[in-house]
Amino acid sequence: MLIENKYAVIAAVVGFLLTLWLTDGSMIAAFGMLALIAGAAWAVRRLFG
Repeated sequence: MLIENKYAVIAAVVGFLLTLWLTDGSMIAAFGMLALIAGAAWAVRRLFG
């Protein structure tokens, strides 16, 4: 799995859906949020894990 932490996966999915809903269906913004959360989770895991 690309994101190993189950909490990061849940946060990424919730962020994706929330951004999709708040931007009236903007897939670019939603995937941007998904990438931002996934990247942050990866960085935290690399630095502290």
